[in-house]
Amino acid sequence: MQPAILTCEYLVSPAYCDVQAVDQAVDDLLAVKKALDQCTVLQIFLEDDALEKLEASGEYPTDRLFGHQFAVANFDVFSAKDVARMVHNIIGRATQLSAERTGFDVELKDQGYSPGLTGRSAERRGALEEVVRDLGLRNAYDSWDACLLHICRVDAMPEIVFKATVTEIYPAMARQPPFELESAVRIRSSWRRYLEQLPHLNLFRRFRTNEDLRVSIYGAAVARLVELKRGEEPLGIDDFNVSPEFADSLRRNQCSEDGAFVSVALEAIADVLARVPSTTTKIFATKAGGAVARRHNAYSAYRAHVTKGGLALRLMFWKSDEGRVVFANIGPKSELRIAAPE
Repeated sequence: MQPAILTCEYLVSPAYCDVQAVDQAVDDLLAVKKALDQCTVLQIFLEDDALEKLEASGEYPTDRLFGHQFAVANFDVFSAKDVARMVHNIIGRATQLSAERTGFDVELKDQGYSPGLTGRSAERRGALEEVVRDLGLRNAYDSWDACLLHICRVDAMPEIVFKATVTEIYPAMARQPPFELESAVRIRSSWRRYLEQLPHLNLFRRFRTNEDLRVSIYGAAVARLVELKRGEEPLGIDDFNVSPEFADSLRRNQCSEDGAFVSVALEAIADVLARVPSTTTKIFATKAGGAVARRHNAYSAYRAHVTKGGLALRLMFWKSDEGRVVFANIGPKSELRIAAPE
């Protein structure tokens, strides 16, 4: 279980981030909202009583909170009112962390955090430490591998370690109290970095919706960029999509669940999105042996190898003149068909 936990700072990040990062902060919130609405393979939780805490700190999500920063950044893709509504939607849809019951009861002393976690103000430290303590315990005793989505004014840190002495624990364990506990909690400042470190193949195998496919494919592509030392290259989750027929083509061709080709299919898809140079990617021509790609409005048709033997599976996809990709279908080489992008 690798859930994301949203902090108050993350929810209102478009109001306080660097001016040049406003569009990315809003894109992050939009991606979280889509995941809450349409995704079945991710678990997203919320810091307890987030709305009340934001109101108490004078950061209740309204158009006034976001308006000044949007004006300075000349950001008009969404209005400040739209983003405030988006934040309220996320708060309304995400489950509060405390609502997910734990499988243990524990008593602690000598608690500590390394390094210390900060928020937008010193007053936030206690609330944030409470979240980290909860996640550290769940990671240790409920087999979680939680990731905190959090924005703060210090340099990004990959994790924070919760330390404590366990004086009592129920149910009883082989290791009897008192004993020392150290449990690391990962921290990420963006949706992209969160998806990057997930088990992409496992998510891809379990897809039910197109949004499940998108988050697993996007995470795999970003991880591929990191592997190639190109981790800072721009790649947004809305830089691609999947066609209405894509999911069914995966199921038909053993590219889902425990299918024989699920792993190589995800690799081929991620490589296309990460723009990995390949001699196996070619245009899908208007006729056999032709040199002109098929077109669909602003899109040109391409094909790439998934497997070379047996069924000789091909990944069919569209690419727009601006570089946006739509994965159309996977099928045998003999199929000679590309599904419409929409």
